Amino acid sequence: MVGRGEKDNMLIDIPKQGFPHHAILSRTIAGVIGSALEASSKKGTIYWVNGIAAYRIDELINLHWFSLGKRKKMSNQRLYTEYHDYSNYKRMANASKPVAQ
Repeated sequence: MVGRGEKDNMLIDIPKQGFPHHAILSRTIAGVIGSALEASSKKGTIYWVNGIAAYRIDELINLHWFSLGKRKKMSNQRLYTEYHDYSNYKRMANASKPVAQ
């Protein structure tokens, strides 16, 4: 895999015939999760190296519920406690962007 800041490129394409499984390597956890979402949308089966808990998607799920205002579905209330609502979270995220030099 060669990362170019956007979608990763495959250097070697292994034929699917005779290879029931393949691994996707990514430079970032976000890349791994993006690939898993893509595979899931195609009804693919996904196995996580070291288990899904190693990828901390619980925080992403909480952010999803927080963005929809579904506080009761959140497994951890940290986002609500710190930001109270998603618009405040986005405002703080935009304000914390690094300053270009």
